[in-house]
Amino acid sequence: MTSPPADTVKLTINGQQLSAPKGMLLVEAAKLVDIDIPIFCYEPRLKPVGACRMCLVQIEKLPRLQTACTTPVAADMVVHSDTPEVIAAQNGVLELLLANHPLDCPICDKGGECPLQDNTFRYGPGASRFTEEKRHKEKAFPLGSRIVLDRERCIMCYRCVRFHQEIPADEALAAVQRGAESEIATLDGEPYESIFAGNTIELCPVGALTSRQYRFKARPWDLVRTPSICSGCAVGCNIEVHSRTETVLRLVSRANAEVDGGWLCDRGRFETVPTPQNCRPARPLLRRDGSLVEVTWSEALARAAELLGTGGGMLASSSVSNEALWLLQRVSKRLPVALWPPAALASDWPVQGKIENLARCKRIVLVGLDAWTDLPILALWIRKAVQGGARLVVLGDRNGLWRSTTAWLKGDPLAHLTEAANTLQGEGPAAVLAHPSLVASGRTQLEALATALGATGATGLVGAPPLGANARGALDVAPDVARADADQVLTSKALLAIGDEQWSELHAGSFARLILATSQELHDDPRIDVVLPMAHAYERQGTITNLEGRIQLQEGGASPPPHARADWGIVGALAQQLGIPGCPGELHAIRSLLADEHPALTNVLREEALIARV
Repeated sequence: MTSPPADTVKLTINGQQLSAPKGMLLVEAAKLVDIDIPIFCYEPRLKPVGACRMCLVQIEKLPRLQTACTTPVAADMVVHSDTPEVIAAQNGVLELLLANHPLDCPICDKGGECPLQDNTFRYGPGASRFTEEKRHKEKAFPLGSRIVLDRERCIMCYRCVRFHQEIPADEALAAVQRGAESEIATLDGEPYESIFAGNTIELCPVGALTSRQYRFKARPWDLVRTPSICSGCAVGCNIEVHSRTETVLRLVSRANAEVDGGWLCDRGRFETVPTPQNCRPARPLLRRDGSLVEVTWSEALARAAELLGTGGGMLASSSVSNEALWLLQRVSKRLPVALWPPAALASDWPVQGKIENLARCKRIVLVGLDAWTDLPILALWIRKAVQGGARLVVLGDRNGLWRSTTAWLKGDPLAHLTEAANTLQGEGPAAVLAHPSLVASGRTQLEALATALGATGATGLVGAPPLGANARGALDVAPDVARADADQVLTSKALLAIGDEQWSELHAGSFARLILATSQELHDDPRIDVVLPMAHAYERQGTITNLEGRIQLQEGGASPPPHARADWGIVGALAQQLGIPGCPGELHAIRSLLADEHPALTNVLREEALIARV
């Protein structure tokens, strides 16, 4: 018989022999042989605490039942998860949890995807012996602007509290009171406003923490689930778009261990949900006699081309797709085209390295970049590095990671580079990340700092990450657009603004006429002459590139309004109307030409083709 590798141990679970890595918890080892051990408080990304006791198992030679979520595997261990003692313990845990749990599953947003429901049906006693009146607590308490807390449903698994203690370390939630009166709350009654609060909705194993945005909108079995990419910032978090009757109702995280670690910030979760279709333009609009009236696409495109043909320019949101950006690159040979907002891009120092490298870095410098606010999930990677022993130095006045910072040097970020280098002398992988607005004046100094620390893309992360969702894609497929002067474009006589930005705040020339292509609600603006209804990023197909240069598919999880078009469809149609050659309006034609010029897209598009066949 061959002996197991030195870093594994052999054990037996329910009569099945297996080998598992040393240090692996029993609850995870059981999965290797398709044995399910019920859990409530356990979450692989959080430290185990054994609070709920649902995962009790029997281990031979030990006098009492043990929690599988806190017990590591050991050589020759013999484990049972289906003995009468274990079953009785599971029944007891569930019976006590349900003694005061309200029977409001029919109106609970968690119903249908609730671990408490699932475990009760599979492991519960089937009947309750509890006849007394249940304990009553506050229901539908607005814990924050986006989260509702139902204290009657809470089973005190502490997942939400542990998340805020361990992952962002912002201590946004706490367990207050003692014993049977314990409950989840914010300290001192402060509002629950963490930028990562939405993750607790997914972590909660019952319906205690629910989304105010999604509340009473749908049942899980009614939802169409589509994998896509968040358009909130340049990290490129993987998400799942949940829609019903062609309306996007919510976004949930879709774990990608190399990009987001399974987390999602509230900006992406809540703020990128499409505007309800009844609040958006249903058809193209054209200004006639001082009012915007519905017209055909042909009329709207003809008028837009007429305006753009006489001293016009284009501003594109940095969240539009690679396909649209590639077309805009061709349009830029005829008209001035730039990205908006300009501060979201660094055209001279693109990031080198992988996001996941941050977790292994031992020295990190943020120069004028507040990752907590600018790129929230990147902040969680930095926090993970700090937990692993990394030292973090932040230069500048903004620092949401102050709890994890070794040194915070306020003032002009570029004035403290030498001090940062001296503070972080040592060995190990390093990362240097700068705000894109500092590159023009300080790239030489920033590169010198990276060299002094030995920071490279091979082991760390180096550069000025663009802040816009697809600003890196603009650098790759539309470099002329990415490097164009937006202020110069603003002087145009007519201006096409395409994408979902706050265009009402656009400071164009006082006599400029605006052509608006957006999926947002339309605000009354006498400067607008043409409105082109656009499909939201979660309502069309496209690709976007995150800050590290990773190209990802952005799939539509719902249909756009009947007369709306994708961003690439609008740009292609306008280009044809302007007589610009080589600008098709069909997605397959655009992608064929795009892949010829940018081979890196080929694998991504081939993957989509394979998925479509399945």
